[in-house]
Amino acid sequence: MTAPNKTVKTVKTKKNTTKKATAINPLKLSLGHIIDEDSQFDELITVTFDDGRFTEVYKIFREKRINEMMISFAEFIAELGELERVVTDQESLDFLNLHIIQYFSTIVGKIPTDITQKLDIYNKMLDNQLIKKTFESFDETQIVRVYKAMTEKLELVNKLLIEDEDFRNKYGAKIVSEVVEDEEIEEQEKSELEDGFYESGESGKTSWTNNR
Repeated sequence: MTAPNKTVKTVKTKKNTTKKATAINPLKLSLGHIIDEDSQFDELITVTFDDGRFTEVYKIFREKRINEMMISFAEFIAELGELERVVTDQESLDFLNLHIIQYFSTIVGKIPTDITQKLDIYNKMLDNQLIKKTFESFDETQIVRVYKAMTEKLELVNKLLIEDEDFRNKYGAKIVSEVVEDEEIEEQEKSELEDGFYESGESGKTSWTNNR
């Protein structure tokens, strides 16, 4: 009796080859990279309004331009001080935001240097909804950069007042007297507000009698 034919299956096994991870060589920074990346500060984003008009805002703020804007803002606030115009915290923030629009959008042309005319234009801008939409179109991270830079400048001044005797002797008395004077004026205005800005009407109602 012959044995039945057996079919033998041969299974080819794949050789286990493990690829070694190739090390990525770090790219050395060159002046060419700096020049190429500088173009990002020129990139504009178009903001279109409901009536078809449009403006443009910068996508990324240039550091040098932020510093120029802060100097302009500080000079503006100082000019208001010379007019003995009290600026509230909210107004300071509003005026700072207007400077951001002035320096980082194409909506604003040349602003007059005369402080009275400048203030009049800024107040008109604050009442304009298109200005509000323009500001809301900025990248939030860029606005935070500006606020952070302003905070750092103020912290530096406070640090110098504490640690630098020459700086304190030169500017300290002026800064402190201005702060005290502002606080006294604010207290006086607060009292006047309570007495004159609201008048009683029917029970539980009040009416606003003075505008901004």
